[in-house]
Amino acid sequence: MSFNNSTPLSPFFFFIIVGLLSCRSVKDPEFQRIAEFKIVKPGIKESDVSLDLEFKNMNGYKVSLKNMNCSLYVEGNYLGSLRLDTIIHIKRNELFTLPLKGKLDMSSLLKNALTFALKETVNIKAEGKGNIGRLGIYVNYPFLYEGSHSIKELLR
Repeated sequence: MSFNNSTPLSPFFFFIIVGLLSCRSVKDPEFQRIAEFKIVKPGIKESDVSLDLEFKNMNGYKVSLKNMNCSLYVEGNYLGSLRLDTIIHIKRNELFTLPLKGKLDMSSLLKNALTFALKETVNIKAEGKGNIGRLGIYVNYPFLYEGSHSIKELLR
């Protein structure tokens, strides 16, 4: 059996080859900085917030990120949840910003405010999952970020 350009299986083989060539493991993005933090709608029990985080794509290829949800912890205390409600197209080896929105538990924040205020740095942990993809094919991608940040940096 020979294949020529009019054979309907030709596109199938093209996608198989492209798929096999693109199956490199995804490297985690590298956190750069907290670009912006806003309290959009303050509340007594919870507040709506927006948070822009800057990362660097450590992959040598473009990826897209969507449907990201995560839980936010400061000094081991749950503060709330954040989500990405848009698709982000990330260029290879470049900086990108994640515009996250969410809700913070104000009782937990206020309960620990004195502890946070007396420290120069706090440990922040974000844990969740998102869909990462290339060429329109997305996979579920769990992530975990942990880092120590100065209070001054967070309040800028």
